[in-house]
Formats: sequence, structure tokens, C-alpha cells
Amino acid sequence: MKLSIITINYNNLNGLKQTVASVIQQDYQDFEHLIIDGGSTDGALEFITEHSRNFAYWCSEKDKGIYNAMNKGIKNARGEYLIFLNSGDCLAHEHVLQEIAYQLTNEDIIYGDLIYQLSDGSFQIETYPDHLDISFFMNKSLPHPATFIRKTKLEECPYDEELKIVSDWKFWVQQIVLKQTSYKHIAHPISIFQPGGVSSNLDNCNQERTLVFQQLFPGMVYNTLQTWCEWQTKPLYPIIAKLLNL
Repeated sequence: MKLSIITINYNNLNGLKQTVASVIQQDYQDFEHLIIDGGSTDGALEFITEHSRNFAYWCSEKDKGIYNAMNKGIKNARGEYLIFLNSGDCLAHEHVLQEIAYQLTNEDIIYGDLIYQLSDGSFQIETYPDHLDISFFMNKSLPHPATFIRKTKLEECPYDEELKIVSDWKFWVQQIVLKQTSYKHIAHPISIFQPGGVSSNLDNCNQERTLVFQQLFPGMVYNTLQTWCEWQTKPLYPIIAKLLNL
């Protein structure tokens, strides 16, 4: 089964080198690597050109933002499943694609866990639940560097280019919550992620998430969901939930 790895880059030459190295060392062969560069001026273009034999597709041109670049990658990808491994992100080890390929069967979205590389050089594993519902997405999201998505789903619902930070999160809510798209969790790390991008700004994330929630759900429903999710954090919630069989 062909997989597509899409890397978005802009003026992050060192990060791009790390990402490409982690992809090249994979022992699984049926995949392609696409590089979507936003017109870098730090030497990334020269690096991409020099290593172009490793890329099924690449471009280096100004774009209209991260999600415009991601949609370019989707349009040019030929794999059945896609993963976004942006510059600076690395696959966790050389067997990741080999291990994941056997688990890409019927589900449309397959996500694993994520290793965070912190600023002090230490690592922290972020695990994700097997079951996803609206309460999860009220405050969290799936990690796109550790998630494989069936290409047809992204073609049906491309990323909203009007958003600057949470368009991938909007995609999860639309697909998993509203459309009940099939998914599966694989309980081991897929990739290593270095926080620090635009989406790492929690205040900006929360602001855009609130706007998207209000667009996707009527006001009364949104307010009810917000109240319910806040109630889940209360100490008595586990007891009441057990009594009511929630």
C-alpha cells in the first residue's frame, strides 16, 4: 500500500534535513515523499534540489499559509494514506512505516502517539485515547505528525484556508464527530515533534477553536457542550457518571 509523506517547510533548513533523514532511513519502500516549500531563502531550495531524487514531488513558491501548502500536498499526493511530517518533525524510528502499513486496513483515520522533544533536550510521550468524542475535541486535537488519513477524506474535505491555526482540528471535528468517519488508535509513538509553531500558541488556538465550534454547532448546542465538558472536570463527575451509566 502506497503511503504519502508530505513535508511543509519555510526557512527551516536544519529541521528539513532532520525530517528528510528520518524518512530516508525507513525500511518500508512503498511510500513517496513530497516537499512543499514556501519559497525559503535559507538554503532549503538548494538542499531540496540536491536531494530531489528522494522526492516524488516538490515545489518552492510563495503560498497563502500553512493550510494552502498542505492542500497543495494533498493535490499532488498519490498514496492511499497521507501523513503530514513537517520540517523539524521526525519519524520515531526506521521501522515506523513498516509497522503502520499492516494496520492500515478499513479505517479512514489511524493515529498513534507522539514524542515531544522539549526545549531542554528531554523527551515526553503524549498518549491519545482509543475513543474520541466531542469532549476530547473541546480542548485537544489529534497530532497530524502521528496520524495517517485516507486521501479521499482529505479530497472531500480539504483544509479550510481561511483559518491560520486550527484547520486540521476543524477537519477532525467534521470527520470524527459530525460524519462519524472510522478511526483507530495505535498505542505506540509514530513521530517526534518539536513544539514552537503557530499552533503551539494556546491563546490563539482557543480563540480560533471557539469560532469554529460556533460555526459548526448552533449557539445553544455549543453552550450546552461547553457546560457539559466543564462539568466533566468536577470531582463528582466520575461518581455521577457511573450511577447514570454515562
